Amino acid sequence: MQQHAQTIAQKYQTDQDRWINAAANIRQPYWDWASNTVPPPEVISLTKVTITTPDGRRTSVDNPLYHYKFHPIDGSFPDPYSGWKTTLRQPTSESPNARDNVSRLKRLTFSLPSPA
Repeated sequence: MQQHAQTIAQKYQTDQDRWINAAANIRQPYWDWASNTVPPPEVISLTKVTITTPDGRRTSVDNPLYHYKFHPIDGSFPDPYSGWKTTLRQPTSESPNARDNVSRLKRLTFSLPSPA
């Protein structure tokens, strides 16, 4: 990931030093699920995100964290996953036409097991 970020940073025409520094320090996104069990909107509900392009313009793109599109679907996936073309957040069912159910996901609460 870092190597790809560094290659991309070299293409930026504005604030290139800032982008190169950011690429050198990039980290995999995560959230502290023990603190807040519901993932952030950037992961579960934002279908588009705004990015800065190499020429300095801001543009809206498909959110790469929202859904991963399988291409092709891995043959080792068992049912129902073998029928889903993308990752889903709290699927509505096990059918091939299942959809995300983000509102239900936001209502779920998880608890850590009590220490023995």
